[in-house]
Amino acid sequence: MRSDRIYSILTALPAMMLIIGLLIYYRGQGAQEHGEPVMDEAQAIHGTFKGLSATNPHRGEGLYLWITTPERDRGIRITGDQADALMHYSEGEAIAVTAAPHIAGSRTLWLVTQEPVKGQP
Repeated sequence: MRSDRIYSILTALPAMMLIIGLLIYYRGQGAQEHGEPVMDEAQAIHGTFKGLSATNPHRGEGLYLWITTPERDRGIRITGDQADALMHYSEGEAIAVTAAPHIAGSRTLWLVTQEPVKGQP
C-alpha cells in the first residue's frame, strides 16, 4: 500500500513540474511582449539588413528583424507596425537601430528606433 502512494506521487511529479514551468515561461513571455524598453540597457546596432521572420506567420506573432553585424547575425524582436515600416529594406542594405530589452538583464532585445544611415536616402 505504501509503495502505491509513493508511485502515485512520483508519477504525478513530472506533470506538475511541467505545468509550473509552462506557467513561469508564459508569464515571462507576457512581460516581454507588453513591457516597456529598459533604456539603460539599450544598444546601438549597425550592420546590414538580412530580412524579417516570424515564429508564427499566420498570426503575426514572434516577429524578428535580422541584421548581419561584423560579429554575427542579430535577431531583434519587432511589432507588426515596425515590420510594416521595415518592408522597404532589401537584403544587404545598411541599417542602424537602437534595441533594448523589456525586462532588465534579458538577452531578448526589442527594436526601439531605427536611425537613418549616412549616405542612404
